[in-house]
Amino acid sequence: MFDGAAMTARLSWTTDEPSTASVSYGAYLDYGRLAQDGVLSATHSVTLTGLTPGALHQARITSIDAKGNASVSKDQYFVFLRENDLIKGSGPAVYWYKAGKRYAFPNETIYRSWFGTDFSKVLRVPDTQLGGIMLGGNVKAKEGVYLLKIQSDRRPTRSSPAASCAG
Repeated sequence: MFDGAAMTARLSWTTDEPSTASVSYGAYLDYGRLAQDGVLSATHSVTLTGLTPGALHQARITSIDAKGNASVSKDQYFVFLRENDLIKGSGPAVYWYKAGKRYAFPNETIYRSWFGTDFSKVLRVPDTQLGGIMLGGNVKAKEGVYLLKIQSDRRPTRSSPAASCAG
């Protein structure tokens, strides 16, 4: 769970036996920070601090059981998100991140009703992170913005010379 105001994220997980836990994390390719939970437990929760909004971070979990056996997770990648961020994975779909859920723009027209043609603020997040964010529904067109579809008539038209007036 991300807390954009405090620039923190809470990371929670379980292990199959009581163990301590530590998370090495930081900006992409930098494990310069450490969060620890030194209590032997099968459920763990640590807070990652000093995160940069919109930046790619990585984390690695190390758990050590009572016998000293260590288990290390694969590297996990995530983008630190804040309320109202625009996000996308590797596909073309764009989502609005609100209240811990993602809301889909069903088409480009709906997106443009909110943000015009500006796609510069859309953050690219790892597909594994995007898949872990519950889909909240579709975004509707912005209130007060009317979307018109103008149908053109492709039938040939016949023009007639303008009527002239006799003086």
